[in-house]
Amino acid sequence: MLLPLLIALAFVTALAWFAKTPPLNLTQKLKINEEKPAPTPNRSQEKRITEEQLPRKYSTKPTLMTPAEAVFFKILRNTIPEAPIFPKVRVADVLEATNRWSGDFLRISQKHFDWVLCHPETFEPIIAIELDDSSHQSAKAKSSDATKNEAAHEAGLTLLRFRWQREYDEESIRRKIADAVNAHADRKTNSL
Repeated sequence: MLLPLLIALAFVTALAWFAKTPPLNLTQKLKINEEKPAPTPNRSQEKRITEEQLPRKYSTKPTLMTPAEAVFFKILRNTIPEAPIFPKVRVADVLEATNRWSGDFLRISQKHFDWVLCHPETFEPIIAIELDDSSHQSAKAKSSDATKNEAAHEAGLTLLRFRWQREYDEESIRRKIADAVNAHADRKTNSL
């Protein structure tokens, strides 16, 4: 007895709802205004003008390396042509902090190695290289250098430091890097 009453109530409610909703006229055709619309402004031109007028927050640096680094990098490429050497590599891209959310990660996340020499096929970081020029004399730079030294040592990554000079002995640089690469290879072999 209750079920027919509920069905009737639902039917009456539906009729009341349809009575309030205007019926759709499916036979009426969609009409399009035949007048040409006003041309829309070229958004890319508007944006470019606006961007040119605004002061820039960023700009491209004229070079990635200091003049001293550029000279030394050419020497590195000449003395070690068999291995890829990448400039300005963020320390956190080479070394991992055991706990990402610790202060250890923050200590290395904003620092970079001048160069990282990698395995030519696997791109495994083998040696980090720093050029100690006049910019390494401030207390802040010395603290940063100490952090990089400590982190590299703890991670087992060889960090070679070269002092800036007016002229370099390319053969001694090659020997120093070759010794470090060979020591790395020996450690890898002994750990297997």
